[in-house]
Amino acid sequence: MTNVARSNSKWTPGPHPFGLSADDVDFTIEFPCTYSEVIQKIAEQLKLRTEGLPEDWKQRPLPDGMKFNALPGWICSHAPDGYYLIVRGSAFEKVKSLCGHFKNVECKRVGKAFRFRVMEMGGGLSAFDELAGRLTYDAPRGSNNRIPETEYCVIAAELDKAGYKPIDYLGGKSSEALALWNQTHSKDGKARQTFLSAYHDRRFRAGVRRRLSRAKGEYKKAHRIA
Repeated sequence: MTNVARSNSKWTPGPHPFGLSADDVDFTIEFPCTYSEVIQKIAEQLKLRTEGLPEDWKQRPLPDGMKFNALPGWICSHAPDGYYLIVRGSAFEKVKSLCGHFKNVECKRVGKAFRFRVMEMGGGLSAFDELAGRLTYDAPRGSNNRIPETEYCVIAAELDKAGYKPIDYLGGKSSEALALWNQTHSKDGKARQTFLSAYHDRRFRAGVRRRLSRAKGEYKKAHRIA
């Protein structure tokens, strides 16, 4: 495959005859469905979070070839009321298989989360810069042509909702300072694990703004906005 980067099952099979390992999943989901729906269901079965899941996967449907069992490792079953994708086996192998449909998406399991990373290719935007850049570019401005504090908070909340972590995206000295702070305050509840908490802390507010400004610049460049 050469791509660049609703769970409402009415039927579920009986217990898996061979049992499940700690990494296995076994469920069905109505087809067609999106990449995000399947991955979120996998993570839900293992009680894991998803971090950095590509934003466009919420709307991107799985390949229609799955309907005809044309992709190895995936089974689609036809029932009187429609088609159902059967997801059975190693959770990580299933997630890795879905990421393999794209040239620039990788995933690794980190603690209690599946962490996704969209790599830049040929000058294209990463998923983070696409979202952060668009939000910053579209943000309302005040009479001084600056983005108000409240709007920065809205942007930060959207990045948190999408699963992005400031430690992974601020870069340079900002990431180093944030990593040191979080390490020092890992047990006292003062760690800044989200963009919103980092923005509310004056130590990291400027770093968040700089990163959003850079994302806006990359977004404008990629979309040829003057």
